[in-house]
Amino acid sequence: MIDAADIQFYQAIADANGIELYMRYTETDAAPLIDYSVNELAKLRKAGRIDCSKLSARKVYYFGFQLVKFILSPTEETPCLAPTKTENSKSATTGCLNKPEAEFGAAHGTTPELDKRDALACANRILS
Repeated sequence: MIDAADIQFYQAIADANGIELYMRYTETDAAPLIDYSVNELAKLRKAGRIDCSKLSARKVYYFGFQLVKFILSPTEETPCLAPTKTENSKSATTGCLNKPEAEFGAAHGTTPELDKRDALACANRILS
């Protein structure tokens, strides 16, 4: 059973977010109130992470108190890894820190040297 202090707390959260506790919202109306897109809200609903009221297979509504309950629920936090710098790069390494960094470009002397006609054709293609 929810006591009076909990109701006041829910009401304060609802007021701060522009939510009416006992109003029924469509997915389109509810999503911006909790700062999610409509698609993200649908994914949360399908995953069972937010309560909803289904009137039919297609009509889904959210009461304000269900939105507030979701706002107060713990969220998954993913740890942010600090980017690392390598000796051969001045920019941050992206990707997995446990795997070696990919080398970009071709090593010096590994590309075939073009004759004059092919070099001119290549330059014209690049510059046009």
